[in-house]
Amino acid sequence: MSTGKIWFKGIHKRLWIPVSLEGWAVTLLFFVGVGVIHSINDVPAGANLTLGQVGIVALEFLVLIGVLYGLTRGRVDKHY
Repeated sequence: MSTGKIWFKGIHKRLWIPVSLEGWAVTLLFFVGVGVIHSINDVPAGANLTLGQVGIVALEFLVLIGVLYGLTRGRVDKHY
């Protein structure tokens, strides 16, 4: 664990709660990123996605998660 400021408190290995302004900003950035991914792909409501479109959306989502993971790495108190 880093000696810097803690952004998230780990309650369980799959449940982290933001405890600082930076943690809340990263949480908001996740939801904004999901919204941007939705608006970039411009798929009409009720339309079926092709395999290529699913691959592109999955790649965009993985990049978003990777960037956010890089930002929060070492900023989580993992004492479950």
